[in-house]
Amino acid sequence: MDTLEFYTQALTEGLPDGVWAFDKSYTLVLGNAAFLDIRKSLYGLDLKPGDSFFKGVPEPIVQKWIPHYNEVFKGKRLILDDSRNVQGNFRQVRISLSPVYNKSNEIIGCMGITIDISEEKKLENDLQQLKSAAADLSKSFRGPLRNSIQKLITLEDQLSHNFNLDLGEKEEIIRLASNELQLIQFSLLQLADMEQLIK
Repeated sequence: MDTLEFYTQALTEGLPDGVWAFDKSYTLVLGNAAFLDIRKSLYGLDLKPGDSFFKGVPEPIVQKWIPHYNEVFKGKRLILDDSRNVQGNFRQVRISLSPVYNKSNEIIGCMGITIDISEEKKLENDLQQLKSAAADLSKSFRGPLRNSIQKLITLEDQLSHNFNLDLGEKEEIIRLASNELQLIQFSLLQLADMEQLIK
């Protein structure tokens, strides 16, 4: 093992995400502790380099993934979302697949990184519910309050669906959203004051 391999091993072992690679015959070449633990939790078998990557994996799941791996063997890079049932614990994951090249620039395998995005997905779902509630609420109001709620929803859409924004653009959207939140807060305080006067 040369010095670079030691650093590579330390890097992969230090990651909380599953890192793994197999060759074109689907033989496991690399699997960090996080990946090996996940695989054992999923299929109840220890996996080690030299084993078939599909050791213990049910055939329907093998058939589901082989077309994706074949795309990688043709030179494509893929990012896919999937779900996992880890001993009754439902998890959402994002899987990044990349071809592995040798010194002659030939594809010799596939490298993958499996990231648990369950919390991210939960936040997205919570945010979507809040947006829906805010949209319903905005229908009850007119004027500046309604406009501010609708602008806030539009700004959130820009932030969550535009992956090409640079840091400055994101900061500007957050600044604008903060302004709208202040306007909403001010409008709600005015409404509360008016209710007190009516009473």
